[in-house]
Amino acid sequence: GLTTVGQRGAHCSWRFLTWQVTEMAAQLAQPFVEAAGCSLWDVEYVKEAGEWYLRFYIDKEGALSINDCEAVPALSDALDEADPIEGSYTLEVSSAGADRALKKPGSTSPSSRA
Repeated sequence: GLTTVGQRGAHCSWRFLTWQVTEMAAQLAQPFVEAAGCSLWDVEYVKEAGEWYLRFYIDKEGALSINDCEAVPALSDALDEADPIEGSYTLEVSSAGADRALKKPGSTSPSSRA
């Protein structure tokens, strides 16, 4: 009935909101990630155990280290200044990982790069 339609509409609105947040965050992060010699693989804005997380997955030719993930500190300041997200969230920068899903056209897995 109408309740189902309303819930479906709310779900679509929520998905659109998270898409907007990830798109804006990706555009904001791109120059910082590239300045660190890395590439931006993906951005997630997800709620887990009642907490919101904004996750940036990065990659680079060769091995990515923890230092590479920590080399994007200005991103936090830029996010605070742009303030694209209402409420609190945890910012994470992580390796895209060897077992990551291919999400973008033309993307390759680490094992296919040689």
